[in-house]
Amino acid sequence: MPTGAFVIKIDHHPNHDPYGQLNWVDETYSSCSEMIYELAQAGCFTVTAAVATKLYAGIIGDTVRFSTPETSTRTLKIASALAATDIDIATISHHEMDLTPALSKLYGYVLSE
Repeated sequence: MPTGAFVIKIDHHPNHDPYGQLNWVDETYSSCSEMIYELAQAGCFTVTAAVATKLYAGIIGDTVRFSTPETSTRTLKIASALAATDIDIATISHHEMDLTPALSKLYGYVLSE
C-alpha cells in the first residue's frame, strides 16, 4: 500500500481490527459484496457485467451458496439483481467449487490436523 494512501475498510465481520481512515463494518450483511453493491446503488459506480460477476461470486462464496444464517432476503434480492444483468450464474457457481492442487493440499492438511 502506498504511503499516505487513504484506506477504507469495508467488512461484514466483527470489527476486532479497526484500521484505515474510514471503517464501514456492518455485521448485518452476509458479505462485503452486498455492501459494495449498496455503494453502486448510491451512485458511486456502475455495475457492469464484469462487476456483477465478481459481486455475485463474492456473495455465493461468503454465504457458502446461500446456506449460512447470515443469508437474508436482502442477500437474495441483491443476488437476483446481479443475476438480472445477464451474468452466467451457472459458470460462476461452478468456478466457486474449483479447487487448485495447492488449495486441495491445504484443505487436506487442515482436515488432518
